[in-house]
Amino acid sequence: MGNRLYQLIDSIILNPITPLKLKLLQKLFNRGIPFNLPHNFKFLLVTKYKTVLELPLIYKNKNHLGGIHACAIATLGEYPAGLLIIKNIGATKYRIILENLNVDYKKQGREDLLGIVEVNRDDVIAFKERLESEGKGSVTLQTKVLSKSDRSEVAIVTTKWQLKDWKTVKFKG
Repeated sequence: MGNRLYQLIDSIILNPITPLKLKLLQKLFNRGIPFNLPHNFKFLLVTKYKTVLELPLIYKNKNHLGGIHACAIATLGEYPAGLLIIKNIGATKYRIILENLNVDYKKQGREDLLGIVEVNRDDVIAFKERLESEGKGSVTLQTKVLSKSDRSEVAIVTTKWQLKDWKTVKFKG
């Protein structure tokens, strides 16, 4: 995703998100990150403090047992966490990259799943202040992966993200 795309994302995500903007973000991210396209993620909610995505039980997301593949579940945990960070700091000022991902699988996902990540306001404010003063930082988020129908816990995905001011990022080329 290039600088123009980051600017477009910021113009949408940093403002209040209407249902139309939510659909546009879904298209931008699902197509802009080619890995995510076949998963058919649905963006249900993107706010400063909570993000919810849905992962459907479709052929491309299945494992050999007919449930949702472990890697699709891991991606469902990672994806909304990254969106939550972008909702709070944008895409144009800081490079956001996954540093660590840990999945604690509780049971098979045998239906559509939800990935839900929430943070509290004070933690966001403290992190943004630290990031502004140091120009870099890391943040750890925890996403609950739940069955859509009964909200039973399928997995807990813990992600650690590295953020760095784009001005200090060295590109190899």
